[in-house]
Amino acid sequence: MSAPLVLLHGLSDSGDCWPGVVAHVRDRQVLTPTALGHGGRPLPDVFAISALGADVVATLRSELGTERAVVVGHSMGGLIAQEVALVAPDLVASVVLVDPAWTAGDVPPEWLADAVAARHTPVEELVAQSRRDDPTWPEDERAPWAASRAGLHPQLAAVPHRWAERDWPASVGEITASGIPVTLVTGAPDRTIVGPSLVARALAAVAEAGPDAARLTIVNLPGTGHSVHRDARSAFLRTLDTVLASS
Repeated sequence: MSAPLVLLHGLSDSGDCWPGVVAHVRDRQVLTPTALGHGGRPLPDVFAISALGADVVATLRSELGTERAVVVGHSMGGLIAQEVALVAPDLVASVVLVDPAWTAGDVPPEWLADAVAARHTPVEELVAQSRRDDPTWPEDERAPWAASRAGLHPQLAAVPHRWAERDWPASVGEITASGIPVTLVTGAPDRTIVGPSLVARALAAVAEAGPDAARLTIVNLPGTGHSVHRDARSAFLRTLDTVLASS
């Protein structure tokens, strides 16, 4: 039986922001949970990765029981995927990290206030903006991305953020030591978060985990920006197919 697939979105997106992957994967169960503070969901007093991870763990236990899933996370979702693998390894078959937000600290990014302020901007205007800013995105990515702004909690940029609870590159070693393989998908170093130095730290952490650790696979998709899966959908789907074939 094929492992379920869990897709975890980035900050200011929603569970609807995976149209290409959902349409591509038809032979297995797919979950696309929307994070706290997004999609009209309640906002915790502290927007911490540990809280977001606990929320996803509860969803997986409710929806999947004891089944182990392939967990894919983009940006913030990558940190959540790591958190889930660390606190509930029994739920995870493998992890795919799509330019995870490894440099994020405990201060909300400056752009988040603008995203929250766009809650009342017509979707059509935001779609037009995405065509200007990200012309390579597939057309079906634009409306979900734009619509996600309306669901942001109005205080999302105001509450304390706690993203640096772990050393995220180093924690890849902990994940592989527990037997969970990790695939790290990166893009152009000047347009993404995870560049060569962070990749090297993750590789070193896996090496320190010992010869019995699961594998860390690095996949670089040249020319892509932070939304790697949108900028190069076909190449990303081929990468995902490789992971799913072994899960």
